[in-house]
Amino acid sequence: MHGFVDVPENPAEPKGPSVHIFYYGQRLDERTPIVFFNGGPTSDSHGSYRILTDQRYSVAAWATAPLIFIDQRGNGCSSKYPQGDSDEVLTRLKFYDSSAIVGDAEVVRKQILGDKPWKVFGQSYGAWIVHRYAALAPNSIVSAFAHSEVLTNDSISRLTDRIFAQNRVLKEYFKQYPDDQRRLEILHEQLTANVCYPNPAANPRRCGLANIDSLLSRFAFIPRWPWVHDWLKAIVVFNPTNGASEAPRAGQIDTKVINDFLKKVVFSKTADPQNDKYWATQIINHYDRDVTNFDRPTCEKIYFALSLRREAPETYLLHECMVAMQYTADKKRLQDRDERLARFDAKNGNNHLTFGDVGAGLGKLGKNAFFLYSGQLDIYVPVESFQTELQQLGRLLTYRAFTASGHDGFYSETQVAREVLGAPVLSAKKILKP
Repeated sequence: MHGFVDVPENPAEPKGPSVHIFYYGQRLDERTPIVFFNGGPTSDSHGSYRILTDQRYSVAAWATAPLIFIDQRGNGCSSKYPQGDSDEVLTRLKFYDSSAIVGDAEVVRKQILGDKPWKVFGQSYGAWIVHRYAALAPNSIVSAFAHSEVLTNDSISRLTDRIFAQNRVLKEYFKQYPDDQRRLEILHEQLTANVCYPNPAANPRRCGLANIDSLLSRFAFIPRWPWVHDWLKAIVVFNPTNGASEAPRAGQIDTKVINDFLKKVVFSKTADPQNDKYWATQIINHYDRDVTNFDRPTCEKIYFALSLRREAPETYLLHECMVAMQYTADKKRLQDRDERLARFDAKNGNNHLTFGDVGAGLGKLGKNAFFLYSGQLDIYVPVESFQTELQQLGRLLTYRAFTASGHDGFYSETQVAREVLGAPVLSAKKILKP
């Protein structure tokens, strides 16, 4: 099953310019359909589709579940984002937030189901959309499932929890791969700001710790930890001492391997020049979620907040602030960004979700209809960040915290599949390739 719907770019102007929204999914049967919202923002649904429908990776029951996927406006097979950086374009980009995505999903629902409600399920930014759905259209929902995203009221505290969690989870990783702690220490020692690969005079290139920051994204998914280890073991070669194969205190970077790593993992990503997403990401995060960038000014605030917790973030070995803190901030670029966002704010305000909005929707959903999930090993939305939402809305939702999964629990946890599908299911434990 697949198709397109045409919807107004500005939901408040039904007769204005329209955008195409692509949807697809499993053949429908007597079961209630489940619309899945992928993470992002500014990502298509195809990666989530491949994972959830492949029994090698996910709980087996997902492969035959009545799942419907939507390419969120601006992404995938749907219409692309407005291009450019003018104030007019930035204003248009506010129409690509979670409220508009919920409106698009409602058009899809009515086209394929008529007046019947469905289940809504989302991960990361998709879970934010699920919260928005509960606030805007609770009567269209049978039940809702939000994995790895929460409501918070302090963006710096949220990001501070995130950096703290990345170090906490790294310590768990070192329990499995203890030699990798020294490997990362060596990378910090040797990847100074002026060490660039593959060639200091060539573009694209990566300099300093930016050469290894892409490891972190794989860290979010526990089955990919062996992949991280294999690369670290290949990139950092320990110097033999007294016949030992590995010396604990000496090592060097294998230039050939790190070039190969960048070629296969970083530079192999295909950019779409027809759909630049930089400003879409900026506006959606700013206008929709109150999420800021990990630039140096923000990271300095995070480091200070962590120091108040008696933490030493400058010793953390793999986290989202390490690159920004290695370089002097590009003040001109940041000033231009902040001035544009300030003009945007003055003209448009924001569309942040509130606990009151979501609470009112959850009250209409009824008992045991909204499920909130977190993973103890999640480096992006850590368990610490869930406390405020649980304090505010805990009586209206069911919360599950999984001890052995991270950002990947939406497809690997049997309990999630059991509750979303409403039937007993079997688990599948496989290694997910990067």
